[in-house]
Amino acid sequence: MAVACAEEEKSYNSYMIPYFYLDHLTFGPLRIQVWGFFVALGIIVGTLVAIKRGKNIGIKRGVIVDLVFWMTLSSFLGGKAVFLLTSNGFNWTGKNMRLNDGFSSLGAIIFGAIIAYYYVKGKNISFAQILNIFGPALLLVDGISRIGCFFLHEHLGWVTNFIFAVNNNGVIRHDLGLYFALASLLGFIIIFALERTRKISSGTVGYLSIFWYFLARFLLEFLYENGGEFGVEKYVGLTLMQYVSLFMVFVLLVVTLRIIPKVNFRDDP
Repeated sequence: MAVACAEEEKSYNSYMIPYFYLDHLTFGPLRIQVWGFFVALGIIVGTLVAIKRGKNIGIKRGVIVDLVFWMTLSSFLGGKAVFLLTSNGFNWTGKNMRLNDGFSSLGAIIFGAIIAYYYVKGKNISFAQILNIFGPALLLVDGISRIGCFFLHEHLGWVTNFIFAVNNNGVIRHDLGLYFALASLLGFIIIFALERTRKISSGTVGYLSIFWYFLARFLLEFLYENGGEFGVEKYVGLTLMQYVSLFMVFVLLVVTLRIIPKVNFRDDP
């Protein structure tokens, strides 16, 4: 019986994603970091989408490019700052500050949003319009960028037998890098299709895109372990991102249902 069960488990696990690790690509003397490559690719593709969407409502290319630059810069700085703070137990003076280990998506979102708000305020542009332009584009940026996380397996979760899990040295775990990428790309496709077929108005696209992102993050982060080698710190059962996501989901749901139907954007994305 034990032998049969072991053979069955081995056969079932053979359907999991085999473990691989791709840190960089080398082309002669050129060394390309995989994570950085996909982040850069995501930003470029997202910028092109934002430029196209901005053109449809009269926002100049230069405004979009400038905003992308400042959002990207502030997101990287904010992402690094929050990562260092949270990964060291909220202690700036600790001896184990990990300067090169990673970024916090929460910090990137907060700092990027603050810069975007003050930038468009200075340009006398409606923040709702900017959100309408960038909402789907940001889903695309996140979806492409997270492919780099998947290649590095930076976000492993609970042990599982799920078919899209990764065999990590003989232990099958959820790979949230892959799940985050798929969730954002799926959200972009669905919202873009609904907009193109006029199932939703252009004025709601930005809010629905951000709503989708935070809802997906809230649900998927339940797959993280609480602490440990592969886990993240949880507070009363939830991660910091889940608390932020829960708040944002509530706010965006209220805004989408009550405010956005009154906004008249041109319906030709």
